[in-house]
Amino acid sequence: MMTRLGMEENEGLEHPLLNRTVETAQKRVEQRNYQMRRHTLQYDDVMNQQRVVVYTYRNDILRTENTRQEVFEVVNEVIDKECELRLQSADKDVDGLLRFFNNAMPLGLTAQEIDLGKSPRKRRPS
Repeated sequence: MMTRLGMEENEGLEHPLLNRTVETAQKRVEQRNYQMRRHTLQYDDVMNQQRVVVYTYRNDILRTENTRQEVFEVVNEVIDKECELRLQSADKDVDGLLRFFNNAMPLGLTAQEIDLGKSPRKRRPS
């Protein structure tokens, strides 16, 4: 194509339209790269926040006198939230709750072993 236009092999390409097109393309590439770096930094910030929470909780567990009670409190919270999430709506997701229990804590529960008529268990005072 360049030969048809009468240009030599080592001749520089200079035309205002071509220069603008290259500049526009370069700006778009740089903007895209900037956005990718920005998103990566945002993800990294979220990961750091999560890391702080996890390590703080881990250190609290390691320093506590009654580790078993701390772990049971967390397990109770997770079970309560999962039950509320799956059983509070009009269409109760009993199968999903069973899958959660059997995946998280392989107990081999069946639908007959879960009494849905009971109100949620109240926590014992510490």
